[in-house]
Amino acid sequence: MDISFTERELDVMGVLWDRGGGTVAEVRQRLADDLAYTTVLTVLRTLEEKGYVGHTEEGKAYRYHPLVERQAAGTSVLKRMLHKLFKDSPELLLTHLVSDRGLSDDLAYTTVLTVLRTLEEKGYVGHVEAGKAHRFHPLVERAAAGESVLKRITRKLFKNSPELLLTHLVSDRGLTDEELRRMRTLLEERLGEGGEG
Repeated sequence: MDISFTERELDVMGVLWDRGGGTVAEVRQRLADDLAYTTVLTVLRTLEEKGYVGHTEEGKAYRYHPLVERQAAGTSVLKRMLHKLFKDSPELLLTHLVSDRGLSDDLAYTTVLTVLRTLEEKGYVGHVEAGKAHRFHPLVERAAAGESVLKRITRKLFKNSPELLLTHLVSDRGLTDEELRRMRTLLEERLGEGGEG
């Protein structure tokens, strides 16, 4: 199953995974952003429509609970990220994982246009006018964007643990002996530089 979340949905799922479930008010209280009750309710209903969340009645309220495991979501997101940002290269992902460089932006918008405009304001995307439309193009390298996404995914899906992410990568991807040797070489080189973080 291909599991996909918006940033907002991932925030809500994180609360549900951590707590095992919750009412709209409980989820809202645990979120880092101060969202309106109706916004949290809309996100939960959307997650339910996608089949990622279920609910039970509890008095006048609904208690929402995750229907997908954090691990399954992490694996799906990691595979998609590996394909889209790291050219299906676990070595490239590992290089970013052990690197101290990176961006730490947290996109909070769910529509493509809003995301593009936000990225443009931040200087990551530019555009040229093409008649009545805008043609957007990247202003940052794929590697820098990959690092930002990797840090966010590591924090939200792998409990901020590069070790847990690497365990998923190695066990779920069916890496060849050669890929594993190259990854080991990268780790040994990184450790040889005097850094563990």
